[in-house]
Amino acid sequence: MNARALGLLSLALASACGSSAPSPSGAPASAVVPVSAPPTSAPPPPLAGHVVDGLFVPDGYTREPRACSVDADCTCNTEPIADHACCQDPVTLSCYRQDYWEALSAARLTACAEVTCPIPPAPMLPMACALTGRCADGRCGNACESAPLPSEALAPHS
Repeated sequence: MNARALGLLSLALASACGSSAPSPSGAPASAVVPVSAPPTSAPPPPLAGHVVDGLFVPDGYTREPRACSVDADCTCNTEPIADHACCQDPVTLSCYRQDYWEALSAARLTACAEVTCPIPPAPMLPMACALTGRCADGRCGNACESAPLPSEALAPHS
């Protein structure tokens, strides 16, 4: 397992394993907050940007977020929630440019400082290939997409 996969797993586990201290109702605190809860803070200051190819793109980022030239251009992670880009959709994995992720993170530093995102569901570790970015035909994808299907790998080659 690569370092990125371990880091994502650690982050997901840390956020999913919140306090188990009883709440006033007697239920564990982690059971009181629904997974699909909307952000718990007041509406954030608008994070200026637009949606391109299904991804929220902060103003000032001028590249196509999924375009690439080499594998190193790509990273795979969850997607920002299009209508609340301060938070990530905890279940939708996607591949995009590393510098897109950096630009989004930088835009969030100030615009999203007071935002509390919903608690993600318990993590389910994807296959390692889903977290490995690959550039194919000028588009970021993951290593699973470029791997042969099991039936293709076993088929006799002519």
